[in-house]
Amino acid sequence: MNVSRLLALACLLHLQLAVAQDEAAQSPEPAVSGPQSIDELIQQVREQRSLEMQNLRAREQRFQQQRDQQQALLEQVRAERIQAEALADQLRLAYEEGENRLADLETELSDKTGDLDDFFAVVSQISIDALSMIEGSLVSGQISDRHQPLNELVDSTGIPSMDQLRSLWLALLEEMSQNGRVVSFEQDIIAGNGEAATTEVTRIGAFSAIASGSYLRYLPETQRFLALAQQPEQVNRRELINFSNADERFMPISVDPSRGAILGMILQSPTIEQRVAQGGLIGYIILLLGAIGLALGLYRLVALLWLQRTFNRGQQSASDRASGMLGKLRSIAATNAGDREVLATRLDEFVSGASNKLHWGLATLAIFAAVSPLLGLLGTVTGMIETFQIITLFGAGDPRLMSGGISQALVTTQLGLAVAIPLLLLHSFLHSRANRMVALLDEESASIYAKYDPGLPA
Repeated sequence: MNVSRLLALACLLHLQLAVAQDEAAQSPEPAVSGPQSIDELIQQVREQRSLEMQNLRAREQRFQQQRDQQQALLEQVRAERIQAEALADQLRLAYEEGENRLADLETELSDKTGDLDDFFAVVSQISIDALSMIEGSLVSGQISDRHQPLNELVDSTGIPSMDQLRSLWLALLEEMSQNGRVVSFEQDIIAGNGEAATTEVTRIGAFSAIASGSYLRYLPETQRFLALAQQPEQVNRRELINFSNADERFMPISVDPSRGAILGMILQSPTIEQRVAQGGLIGYIILLLGAIGLALGLYRLVALLWLQRTFNRGQQSASDRASGMLGKLRSIAATNAGDREVLATRLDEFVSGASNKLHWGLATLAIFAAVSPLLGLLGTVTGMIETFQIITLFGAGDPRLMSGGISQALVTTQLGLAVAIPLLLLHSFLHSRANRMVALLDEESASIYAKYDPGLPA
């Protein structure tokens, strides 16, 4: 056992010696000769062990120092945390006190302002209305950039300043002042072909503007005037020119009190020709029937009035040579006075022929009166079919696409009724007149027959 231990110790020392030699070879210091005996090796191992113990104690001492430093740093951080928490508590208390103070100040401000919030709301609404009015006013066509201060007032979200309130007051005051003035100034006018030309414009307050004998339309988007392609029919161009060139203090002129709305509606309303054209071919046919029926009715009315006049004259004259139907009755009676059957037959034939003559054309007039509303109904159906076709193709999103068919439907119905009603009344009047004339002829025929019949009392 001792031998094996000695061999193991010898191997360990040899290995230790080899490691020492490698370290000595790597070290820049000059190489030291190794131990020459076991005692020297043991001594060297002891010295190295002592040196390692010293290094370990030094390292332990450094670890203890670093531990003490970390502990001191930890204590310092804990102290700082305590101070920060205390400061946070102070700041939290200060914040809560500030919030309470702010709430008290807001309540105090609300109490002191009173109705100012309502006043500012009214100012905001008035500024919006004033901006809309001034942008669309004819005065802006003469004086540009009038709406800039009001734009700033409308766009502001805070409390309006005194300058902004003053600008609102001045804008309204200027608008009121300009409403009562008639002013002439040079301005670019956009003609119907799109070309602009400088022309003298006469502005009548904020209601109407005229130039070269024509009313103008103001475009707020471009702040320019536009010459209307169509003028109202009731306006005389010469009067507008005389008004523009007049030197008198007072002179009549037509103005639009709605500031262009009524004028726009008048210009958009179609004329009679345009309204009739909306009815299409069926509308023209209805008007043609109406014209023919009216001409026929007037002709029959004149004829019946003339026949009644001659009949009345014949009744006032006792002569057998009276003109008209009554004269013919008396002539027949005088010719066939000897034979009462022939006389009765001839008188009946004459009255029947006179009745047909008096009722001539009335059946045609009744047909026209009955056909006209039917044609109007036909135009209504045709227009609605066209409208439904447009709805099928393009949908019902744009009403302007359907306006053509609806206009035809309504216009033809209107034309049919407008033609049928007077024709029906005229037919009824003429038919009653004709029946009255026939009744008078029957009475006169019976009287003549009784006069020339020897078997009847005179």
